[in-house]
Amino acid sequence: MATTVELNTQEQELQERLRQIAFDKEQAAKQEYQDKLDAIARHEDNAATYRNQASKALTDDDKKRLYLYAETEEQQAAELRVQLGIITPEQLQDDVSERQYQLRQATARKINGLFFKALFALVAFLLSDFASAKLEEGFFSFALKSTAQIAYCLSGVFGGCWLACTILSGYVSTYTLNDLESDFRDTSPAVRLGVLVALILAIIHLLTGFIPDGV
Repeated sequence: MATTVELNTQEQELQERLRQIAFDKEQAAKQEYQDKLDAIARHEDNAATYRNQASKALTDDDKKRLYLYAETEEQQAAELRVQLGIITPEQLQDDVSERQYQLRQATARKINGLFFKALFALVAFLLSDFASAKLEEGFFSFALKSTAQIAYCLSGVFGGCWLACTILSGYVSTYTLNDLESDFRDTSPAVRLGVLVALILAIIHLLTGFIPDGV
């Protein structure tokens, strides 16, 4: 049977071992935390690299592939932040919603830009047409009439694009991006371009029916 001294010695050794284990656990936790922070930084760097490459990609398929890689890297970084307690799952969802909102706002600004271009072209048409009517027949009158015709065509094109995008944005806003991507994934760029051109031409034709010929 062990003596009291021996038991006290064993107790001290056990306590020292427990302290060493606690220290090792703390160091391991710190190292794991740092490793995840480094992984977050790598994912963010990779995402930035992919987005930079996507902006310079020559084909539509390459752009989609690179942007998908970037989104995957960003999602992995966000999941690691949740694991580390840097953000909560609710904050992660809020971040996703905020990115979607910013994307919709950017799209809306581009669509509104088409409207202002159409308005500018229409004003240029009216001014050119009015000025050409005040001048006698000659080179300047012909040049202004030609400019008016070009401005009229531009106003129709920009206006048609704006109206098409406005109508589509109301529909696509209730249509998930995943569905939209899967529906058109197997179509060639030529087919997608043809659908867009046909839609724009149809709306321009509709607009010309409402615009008097004398305008």
